[in-house]
Amino acid sequence: MPKYYGCPCEGCGKPLTLRDDIVVCPDCGAPYHRDCYEKLGRCIHSPAHAADYEWKFPYQESELCTCPSCGERTLRSEEHCRCCGAKLTSSGNEYCSDACRRRGEEMWRRERIRRKLANANPISRIIKETEEYNRAHGTDYTYGEYVAYILPGVGEK
Repeated sequence: MPKYYGCPCEGCGKPLTLRDDIVVCPDCGAPYHRDCYEKLGRCIHSPAHAADYEWKFPYQESELCTCPSCGERTLRSEEHCRCCGAKLTSSGNEYCSDACRRRGEEMWRRERIRRKLANANPISRIIKETEEYNRAHGTDYTYGEYVAYILPGVGEK
């Protein structure tokens, strides 16, 4: 969920980082730490969901920079990285050196590959299909029930 890194959790206001377990409201897209969402029990914007409220990323890309130490996105105006605490450059450059730029780009490249592989994983596909089927049909099948009873009949009609 790279688009949520660096923005505040809607529950506690603390910045979301690469290390956080992030969940997103299925109705409006507002991001939360999983613990915050579970404590609240619902999205804080749920009264506005009926009016088609949609969460918007609070920062422009030009307001963000990449930490040369950990690769986390953070506000250019901050002196230290929100994730690792490393001192950020004051020159306004995103990276302090070419070596840092290469390291940051490599970290993001690996993260994109990891996410792509996670989405290509057949188990991930089955989990998504089960959740979509349950939503569409108002059922509550487990993943195992979906694979055993529903999946074989999906292609038959």
